[in-house]
Amino acid sequence: MNQNKYTISLENYLAEKGLPVTQKTDAHLIIHCPFNGCDKDSVGTEAHCHITNDTEWLYNCFKCSESGNRVTFMRFFGDGERIAKVDGRKVMDEVQDAVKKLAENPRISEYLRNERGLSDGIIKKYKLGYNYTPYKGKDFRNFIYIPIFSPDGKTVGIKLRQDPKEGKDRLTYPKGISAQLFGKINKGKDLFICEGELDALVLIDRGHCA
Repeated sequence: MNQNKYTISLENYLAEKGLPVTQKTDAHLIIHCPFNGCDKDSVGTEAHCHITNDTEWLYNCFKCSESGNRVTFMRFFGDGERIAKVDGRKVMDEVQDAVKKLAENPRISEYLRNERGLSDGIIKKYKLGYNYTPYKGKDFRNFIYIPIFSPDGKTVGIKLRQDPKEGKDRLTYPKGISAQLFGKINKGKDLFICEGELDALVLIDRGHCA
């Protein structure tokens, strides 16, 4: 089945894995726990694993306390590669959209150049961007996108830095994306450890490894 994780519904995915839904509520689907055999003695519609019927698939077994989200659920069933392929495309789409929005916001471009000391070349090379809308429940509206790259140059994550105009200078990751190492390492060259990604980019822009 080639449905990706955003087009396939939870019910369809459970059916694909042979997991019948025993009960439904307004917000959850309830199934026999697939993790630790908790429901092997359950009778009728009795079941203990509750899963939110949305795109996050937050699950919790009220018997063994196994919990997680859509990503950990799919990985349990061996679908890690399936997740990675779709996640990679989604992250790249988010980055490309943010790059376009940065071009529409000269104030943030000037902040990156004048206050953070970054050249236009490094901003373009590392695909820094900007977005105006909340990201999956985060409680601020405007933030700078800092893409995180793998050693082979693939975009594997995003770091969000709050718009300096809003005053908190808050750093976070979008929901569903974990912390990643950021920077450039060359064997035989001194490596500078920096407090943040923008600090590292200043040094990278000047030919250092950071």
